[in-house]
Amino acid sequence: MFFDGTLWRDDAMIREGLGQTTGARMGHMSMCGREGSIAAHQFVLGRKVYIHMNNTNPVLRGCMPDQVGAWVINRHYYQHSIPMTDAAYMSRVGDPALRRT
Repeated sequence: MFFDGTLWRDDAMIREGLGQTTGARMGHMSMCGREGSIAAHQFVLGRKVYIHMNNTNPVLRGCMPDQVGAWVINRHYYQHSIPMTDAAYMSRVGDPALRRT
């Protein structure tokens, strides 16, 4: 299972002085805590892979160089794929006026 690993804590961006918005308000589920994705997926069988790790996430601290390299490659692919994903979604929207917005 692939899951968004943007934030370790809901208030990570605020704590780091990088923003004033919580992760939940931006649509992200934090990794830690009782309401976090680690707890939520503890009974899911199989491999779990976090993608889209924010550079402020402490999970990345102390990583081996190849792990950081994999993160960079993943981040590039993720950013590259957003326009294609958006275009695929918008092509299925039936309302022409909404497609143009």
